[in-house]
Amino acid sequence: MTRTDTANGAHGEAARLRSELTELTDALVATNDQLLALYRVAKFSAASLESGVAASRAVNEVQAILGAGSAAFVRCDDEGVMESMAAVGDDIGALLALARSRGPGGQPYIQHDADRNSTTLLAPVRTHGRCYGAIVAASADDMPFTTGDLKLVDALGSHLAVMLELSAMHEDLVHRAVMQRDHDTASALARAALNRALPRLQNIALSATSRPARSAGGDFYAAIQGAGGLFLALGDVSGKGLPAALVMTSAISATYSAFGRSASGDTASVLTDIETQLASYLNETGMFITMAVAHIDGPTGRLRITNAGQSPVVVVQRGVAHPVRTGGPPVGVLDPRRHTMQTWQLGDGDLLFIGSDGCTDQLGPDGAMFGEDRLHGLLEATTIADAPGLIERVLDAVDDFSAGTLQCDDLTAIAARRLDPEPNR
Repeated sequence: MTRTDTANGAHGEAARLRSELTELTDALVATNDQLLALYRVAKFSAASLESGVAASRAVNEVQAILGAGSAAFVRCDDEGVMESMAAVGDDIGALLALARSRGPGGQPYIQHDADRNSTTLLAPVRTHGRCYGAIVAASADDMPFTTGDLKLVDALGSHLAVMLELSAMHEDLVHRAVMQRDHDTASALARAALNRALPRLQNIALSATSRPARSAGGDFYAAIQGAGGLFLALGDVSGKGLPAALVMTSAISATYSAFGRSASGDTASVLTDIETQLASYLNETGMFITMAVAHIDGPTGRLRITNAGQSPVVVVQRGVAHPVRTGGPPVGVLDPRRHTMQTWQLGDGDLLFIGSDGCTDQLGPDGAMFGEDRLHGLLEATTIADAPGLIERVLDAVDDFSAGTLQCDDLTAIAARRLDPEPNR
């Protein structure tokens, strides 16, 4: 081999090595670009818990990583309708059309246009449980996408899907927290409304309590001295929780307002007044209130009572329990109307007890209800000496019967026992 041949061979080998080195350098650059892109994708995943921010950030990353001419996240709602949620670039309409034609739930897709030397791609944004939409992109002029680009966008789509799922969980937790705060506020308002001091009368021993089944309940009671005696009422708003508590606070206000306007102790008129105040509100909410209103003249023992669907309502005379029948439909069921009023005569030690259905409907471990017969027996067995602690005795009896069983309903009760107006009593 001549020196010339040796030189030519060396030059050829050098050229081959330079070519391989160039290819390796280009590959390393491409690999480094992909690594940087993956780093940006990973960093993006901690960007925000707001779904709109996450989608916009994903679209911007697609454009930055690929140098895309346009990119968009096309969201798919629960009805299958697809719409652009975040986009950059000018050709968004074409991207939306591509997403709608391909559908968001398929495989990653790439299409080349040889005449225009351009590319479009689509990567689904989905988790195992849900499809949120798709990322679609169109390349800039003379900068077509590669299969590697599609893999990167597919990876970013997976990250975005996780972010959207986390965002949905976060929004749900925030919603629950707001609802809990509203329930707590309603509960506080309800407690404040119920925490009025009970009136003290020489001839009547009065006690009352309310124990909601949830943080906010729909039961209420009211008592005030007026019209020459004692007005008292107990109501049970249909439903439970926050809506019932909100209606309950309005009902308490209406009840005290009606008490203050009555000069005769006519409980039927008082109940009609309450119903008139609440009619529009109850009609709008689709709710109603079972309610009993009573007036007791302490010195004479005259009891007037109007019952609008409330139970249990019991008068105990000489140790015998008498249920007070309903004199009309619950408040809010029909247009305001005159209800039927009943009159009783309370003697020394006789008792009026009004409760919500939590007093009788509580279940025991065997599934049996506490029931009205058991309540009547308890009331009949009480004496004048039990007057201050009567309500506590009822609660204790219900709790003992339930034996740890979950409280079925709001439990509210008010009791008034007439005492002989002798000075030494």
